[in-house]
Amino acid sequence: MWEAMTMTQTLIIALSALAIIALAEPLSEKLRLATPVILLVIGGALSFLPQFAGFEVDPELIIEVILPPLLFATAVNTPVQDFRRNLSAITSLAFLLVIASTVALGFVLNAIIPGLGLPIGMAMGAVMSPTDAVATTIVKNQGVQRRIVTILEGEGLINDASALVLLRSALGATAGSVSLLTVTQSLVWSVVGALVVGIIVGHLTLWLRSHIGDARAATILSFIVPFAASIPAEEVHSSGLVAAVVAGLVTSYHHDNKLSPAQRMISNNSWQTFGLIFESLVFLLMGLQLNNILSSFKDSGYAVSLAFKAAIISLLVVTLMRVIVVFATTYYTRLRARNLISKRAQFDSWELILDEVDDGQLPAGLPYGPQLPNLVRRRTPTPQQRLERIRMRLDRRRADMQYYEEAHLGYREGLTMVWAGMRGAVTLAAAQTFPLSTPNRNLLMFTAFLVAAISLIIQGGTLAAFIRWIKPDSAGGYAPDELDAVYQLIEVAKESVDVPEELTRIIGPCDSHTVAAKLRKWNAHHIEDPLVALEVRILMCKYQLEVHRAEREALVEQNRKGTITSDVYRLTLKLIDGSEMRVETQLNMAQGGMNRILEDEENSLAEDNRSDD
Repeated sequence: MWEAMTMTQTLIIALSALAIIALAEPLSEKLRLATPVILLVIGGALSFLPQFAGFEVDPELIIEVILPPLLFATAVNTPVQDFRRNLSAITSLAFLLVIASTVALGFVLNAIIPGLGLPIGMAMGAVMSPTDAVATTIVKNQGVQRRIVTILEGEGLINDASALVLLRSALGATAGSVSLLTVTQSLVWSVVGALVVGIIVGHLTLWLRSHIGDARAATILSFIVPFAASIPAEEVHSSGLVAAVVAGLVTSYHHDNKLSPAQRMISNNSWQTFGLIFESLVFLLMGLQLNNILSSFKDSGYAVSLAFKAAIISLLVVTLMRVIVVFATTYYTRLRARNLISKRAQFDSWELILDEVDDGQLPAGLPYGPQLPNLVRRRTPTPQQRLERIRMRLDRRRADMQYYEEAHLGYREGLTMVWAGMRGAVTLAAAQTFPLSTPNRNLLMFTAFLVAAISLIIQGGTLAAFIRWIKPDSAGGYAPDELDAVYQLIEVAKESVDVPEELTRIIGPCDSHTVAAKLRKWNAHHIEDPLVALEVRILMCKYQLEVHRAEREALVEQNRKGTITSDVYRLTLKLIDGSEMRVETQLNMAQGGMNRILEDEENSLAEDNRSDD
């Protein structure tokens, strides 16, 4: 039926899917339900229509087409400094938790499903181990502190890849061709190879986009990036999903000072739209397969009670494993934070030592020990640059201390992360990759669907209320002290740019504080000469653009030191970008006006010459 559809029918279905996705957002707000739950229910109801009989999604569509851009879009909007600070927690949840859940579920499912076998049980465990990133959206909307959001986002970015590696290994074990060493090597290479490919692709595509003047063309190129990273990574047998994530993080770290404000604005808006479409489409497609999965399950002759039993027990097991790993992780992160904070006095002594160094050379035999030089890379070419690198690392460590003190991870935050660990469409897509010869395949697919659906409906439907009940630390507002510090930073950057000499010759002597008032005064007395007024306007716009570039460079530098929070950084950068885009528009208008006046004068002069002839 699906192969015989006309182009018009295909177009109608695609447009209907977009309409459902668009309407699901306001409907979810009205019903106070998570959008994925509504899409899942709508898709499930539509699956029983005759038009959707036998509907089945190729799992490669989810894993190779939808997931790479979806993860890339999330990575691009992830603050890299926050990701670095929570890397140990993210790694624990994305790797250790996935491995622990896979092993535990493997033994449990092998025990409760007759004739399953441990390798297939492990494969099913890998299928149900990764969480769905949709929980992050719900957590964000509840105003939870940024650190929880960062950890959940980081987990969602990586755990799909680790689970798929374990799935492939477990399926390979059914043929007796996999050992523990092989699994370990595969997991390590899937990450290392993806890191290399993602870093190369991220830098290369960012360089290409920075050399494209048209913001729309640069945005089109950005749509290629996740696939340019994932496809080569898969060709070298590493994780394409991790490669797409790494390319996104590289883009996130460098695009603020590599791309123009217009490029970043158009790109961000486009990716937010596409991210919403891809994320919603996953759950709609998942629901549309319900009837087909049910029919296949009924034809297989298995009891529905067995599938529900396996699904409920699986959910209990993964939740228990998540409780253990999450609370172990939060305890470990608190220990690490306390250990770092305890070194504050040591950092203060290092700071005093560095203040006394004036030639870039670090004197030997001082009480800071051998750790201080190890804070930097030894390949830094000059002693002065090495000293600056040390200062930056110390500033970053101090900022880390403040971050850990303010963003506390207690039991309330731990419970929030536990309940946010819901399963989603990746679980069903991964289950569909089981070979047709897999024993109990229809039972396993139906069980995977039940796990994802029950998890989304129960956890997704109650997560917001659960957060309001638990009351974890909230994100809070912008700290006045931090806003004042950023304002001072912007003022210093502004003062570092001299007013152009050509401008001061026309409007008179002035500095960064008085140039605007001086220009207004000059304009009030020189409106009769439009050509000179436009020249002054152009000079002023070019000066303002230089000021904005200096402000952005100072802001980016402080962000890389970690001395400002990601929320304040994004707010300030957005204000600078908006002002710069307005100035660029004014500059283009002024240059266009000057060109027209000069053109008119040339035409007038040519007309006079023709009259004289």
